[in-house]
Amino acid sequence: MTYQLDIPSDLSGSDITAVFQYLDAQLNTEIVYAFLYGIYTGIVAVTLWNIFTFKSQPIGRQVMVVAIVLLFIVTTINASFNWSYISSGFINNGQSFWSKYSVLVFSENIYLGMGITGAINTILADSIIIWRCWMVWGRRWLVVLPPILLLISGIALKLIDTYQGYTTGSDDVLVFVLYLSFTLATTIWCTTLIICRILAVVRGSDGVGGGVGVYRHVIEVLIESSALYSVFLILLMAFEVRGDWAGYYVDAMSGIARGIAPTLLVGRVATGHSRSEQSWQGSVMSSLHFGTRRFRARDPSSIEVETLQSVGINGDWEVERGEMDRHTRSRTESQEYYPPSDVTLQDDLEAQSESVDDHNGEPVGHTD
Repeated sequence: MTYQLDIPSDLSGSDITAVFQYLDAQLNTEIVYAFLYGIYTGIVAVTLWNIFTFKSQPIGRQVMVVAIVLLFIVTTINASFNWSYISSGFINNGQSFWSKYSVLVFSENIYLGMGITGAINTILADSIIIWRCWMVWGRRWLVVLPPILLLISGIALKLIDTYQGYTTGSDDVLVFVLYLSFTLATTIWCTTLIICRILAVVRGSDGVGGGVGVYRHVIEVLIESSALYSVFLILLMAFEVRGDWAGYYVDAMSGIARGIAPTLLVGRVATGHSRSEQSWQGSVMSSLHFGTRRFRARDPSSIEVETLQSVGINGDWEVERGEMDRHTRSRTESQEYYPPSDVTLQDDLEAQSESVDDHNGEPVGHTD
């Protein structure tokens, strides 16, 4: 495509100011995006290291690993599109401010690639939380039907917005805000239902497992992961409606937060930071059963643990349980058992007989 490199003579002062603001926003946004992408890369690396150094890999954990890796790959592709977009404008065609502006505005192919990768990232991020909600609620499709419809509608709006930007070079604010609203609604819906399910199961267990207080950290992790993404979506909607240049920066932050939120959740679980150490102490938790897959008519503690497994927060309990088992075995082995000999048994019987005679037939060893 041929770009207009010559500066038009009819540009007003306000037009030139707007062009420079646009160029500043694009360049600074890419710098922020690259910085956040570096942080995101470090978080993914540390998370994968913690996961793969953990010996046991439940099915739910494997699904989460695949999901966060796919999220990182697609985000990397999106980052490469962004870098190519900025490089073509500021490096390859940096003769004047107007040449930069013309290249950035009319780079349809790169814009299309960024839009498609952004839509794929949204599908992956929302599918993760929908899958969690579906598992926690015993694979009930009716519960996750609204967020699925919201996800489909949001992706349709995202594709419409991308197509309009590709063909006309302009964005539809209403379509983009609706897309953000549907994405936010999906996140809030699923997070709320997951927390409600955990609270309902724990309270329905009649105190088995330590009550709601034991899972305070679990709920905190879920809320923090959801809030990290939701806050940026809300800010982006506000700036987009106002037409504020700050929306460019928040857009970059929300794109990275979309991948960081589920990655941090899995990472905190893998390192055992989803609950306090005291929450797993005591004999109550040792009665919980692991490895079940479906909700049946069984004890409340089993349903309680399956609910937590569905969220993907059972890894650190397995480590704790292994330590408890090793401690129990060491105590058992240290207490040597010597079976009584026949002489010892005979002496005990004679002593008991004499004790009975001394007490004139009164019962021995009776407790009130």
